[in-house]
Amino acid sequence: MEKGTATGRIAGWAALSVLALALTAAPRAALALNAEAAQAHIDAALEHLESVTKALKEGKTGAALTHAEELKKLLAQLRKDLRPPAEPVANARCPIMGSKLDRGSVPANLTREFEGRKVGFCCAGCPVAWDKLPESKRDALVADME
Repeated sequence: MEKGTATGRIAGWAALSVLALALTAAPRAALALNAEAAQAHIDAALEHLESVTKALKEGKTGAALTHAEELKKLLAQLRKDLRPPAEPVANARCPIMGSKLDRGSVPANLTREFEGRKVGFCCAGCPVAWDKLPESKRDALVADME
């Protein structure tokens, strides 16, 4: 395979990956990740893309492929974080903040299992706060959701 062809494919794949991130993940980022976390994911993706480009310019195809694979892993994790759960959550409001939830579109990373039910949260900070609560406090919050 000719070097220029492989280089072009790698650069094209990396550019399309970042474009896919921007077009598909960004509209849902507010639901799944707080702004800071979403920005961190995008920054890391752009760093890998810059590394791919630099390696290609230097003729280091192996390094470019390594960075491209890291970019692919990062985008796959971001996609997973943004994907809604397979089943709707039991609550219509976040038990921590009280914000309204669309039961069918709460991303999987914003849910927790509690007493056999899937509990949804409004933002990335709420599951963390939930995890720190004693079980008695969780029971009271779940009772308030009903």
